[in-house]
Amino acid sequence: MFSQTNYCDTILPAYKNKTTIYNSNGHQLMTQDNFRICLKDTVYYQIKFIDLIGSQESPVEIVLEGDTAAISSDAPYYGLKFDNCHFIKLSGKKRNSDERGLRIENINGIGITVDKLSSDFEIEKIHIENVKQVGIMVKTDPDCSFAATRDSFLLQNLSIHHNLIRKTGTEAMYIGHTFYDGYTINCDGKDTMVLPHLLENVRIYDNITDSTGWDGIQVSSSISPCEIYNNKITNDSYAEYYGQMSGIQLGRGSICNCFNNIVSSGYGNGIEIHSRGNIKVYNNLLIRPGQKFKPGLQGSYSIAGIYVSYNLTNPGNTPYFFINNSIISPKSDGIRFANVNSDNNQFINNIILNPGTYEYYLQNHLDPETSYIHMDADVPTDELNNIKTLVSNDLKFVNEQKDDFHIQTGSTAYNTGFNVALYGINYDLDSNVRPVHEFYDIGAYEYQPGQLIKENIESNFKILQIKYISEKEIWVKFENRNSNLISFELYTATGSRLTVSLPYIYSEGVHEVLIPVTRSGIGVVLLRVNSGGKISTVKIPIIK
Repeated sequence: MFSQTNYCDTILPAYKNKTTIYNSNGHQLMTQDNFRICLKDTVYYQIKFIDLIGSQESPVEIVLEGDTAAISSDAPYYGLKFDNCHFIKLSGKKRNSDERGLRIENINGIGITVDKLSSDFEIEKIHIENVKQVGIMVKTDPDCSFAATRDSFLLQNLSIHHNLIRKTGTEAMYIGHTFYDGYTINCDGKDTMVLPHLLENVRIYDNITDSTGWDGIQVSSSISPCEIYNNKITNDSYAEYYGQMSGIQLGRGSICNCFNNIVSSGYGNGIEIHSRGNIKVYNNLLIRPGQKFKPGLQGSYSIAGIYVSYNLTNPGNTPYFFINNSIISPKSDGIRFANVNSDNNQFINNIILNPGTYEYYLQNHLDPETSYIHMDADVPTDELNNIKTLVSNDLKFVNEQKDDFHIQTGSTAYNTGFNVALYGINYDLDSNVRPVHEFYDIGAYEYQPGQLIKENIESNFKILQIKYISEKEIWVKFENRNSNLISFELYTATGSRLTVSLPYIYSEGVHEVLIPVTRSGIGVVLLRVNSGGKISTVKIPIIK
C-alpha cells in the first residue's frame, strides 16, 4: 500500500474521490535522520494522519517527493487533518528549492486542521487558497471525555511560518480556543462548564495572508512565550462579520507579543486585542485599517488602527505596551483603549497619521485630539514622544503614494524618539538596528544611512556610475535633469559620517565629481545624495 525510496520512508498514495489515511497506531516513528513521509507529484483528494508520533529530537517529516503536490477537492470538512499527532514537521517546500510547492486549494472546509490532542508542530511553506472556512486551524475542542480541558492537556511548541494563505471564507489562521473563560457542553443530559486547553511556545511569523473573510490571524488561549511577527496581511475581513474583523486578533487569555507586522487595506481593526496584559505591540505598520468598511460612517461602525477591548481577563492589572508603531489613515481612532483591568499602560514613539474620527469628533463637539489615542478606560497611562498629525508633510516619508513609509532625514520622526532599550526594542520593522544615531526615531522604521531609497519618479537626479580612483577618492558620474543644488555625503555602514561636499548648483546634463573618502576597510561606505531636497542613498563596496 505504501511504497518507499532512499529519500522517502513512506510515499502516500493518492485516490480519486477517496481520503488517503495514514495511521501509525501510536508507534513512535524515527530513524537516525528522521522518519520521512512524502507526498507524490499529484493531486490528493483529502489526507488524514492518525496517531503519528515522532520525538523532539527526531520529528516526523511530511515533505514533497519532488517539487509539487496538491490537495484539491470538494471533500467536506478539511483538506489535511491531524488527529493525536505529536512532533511533526509539515513542509510544503519544493525538494530542490525553498519555494512553496504544496498547494491546498478549493477545499469545502478547513485547509489544514491540527486536532484531537495533537501537539508539537511546525508548518511551513504551504500555499493555501480558496477554502470555504479557515486556512490553518490548531486547537482541540473539549468534549465529554474531558481530555482536552485545561487541567488535562497543554498544546506546546507550535511554529507556523512562510505560508501563503489567500481567499478564505473565515480566518487565515485560527489558533487556540476563543472561549478562554470557559463555555458549556452537554454531557449525559447535564450542562457542564469546561475550560479549553492552553497553548504554550507559539511562534507565527513570515506568513502572507490576503483576502480573508474574517480575521487574518487569530490567536487565543496562548500563554507566554507567544510571538506573532513579520507577517504581511492584506484585505482582511471582507465578509464584514461583526466580532471577526481584524488583521491580527490577540484573543482572550493570550499573552503574545506582536511586532514587525504589516497590515494594510483591510475592513477590520489593524490589530485587535482581547488578551491579557504584559504584552508588547511594536514596530507594526498599519495602513488604512478599516477604510473599506462602510466608508464615511463612524459611531457604531468605527474601526481603529489598534483596538483594546473592555473588561478583559487580566490578573494583576498588568500593562500593555504600544511602541514605535506607524498607524496610517485609520478609518476611525488611531488607538482605542477600553480595558479597565489594566495599569500603567505605555504609548511611546508611535506615529498616528490622519485618524478618520478627527473631523467626526469636531463636528459632534467632542475633543478631536482623542482621535489619536482614545482612552475609554480611566486607567493610568503614559504617553511619550508620539507624533499625532493630520498631514504627512513634515514626516517626510520616502513615497507615501506607494505605501513606502520609511522616513528621511529632516523628518519630525528622525532622531526625536524616546529611548526604549529598557523594553528590549533595539531593531525596527526592517530588522535594522535601533538607534542608528544618538536617539531613537519615531514610528516603525529607523532611518538607516544605507537604506536603498527607490528613486522618486519626480526626481531630477540619477547616478550613472561609481568607482574608486585612488585610496582617497571616489568618482561619481551622474545625470542632472534640471538645474539643482546638489551635495554628496559619505557614511560608514553604522552611520558615522566620513566626509561631506559643499553644495553646488549643477546645470542640466551629465557631470562627474570626485569625493574624498577614508579607506577604513569596514566593508562598505554609503553615498548619500541630496538633490534639490530629494534624498537617495546607495551602498559602495570598499576595496581593502
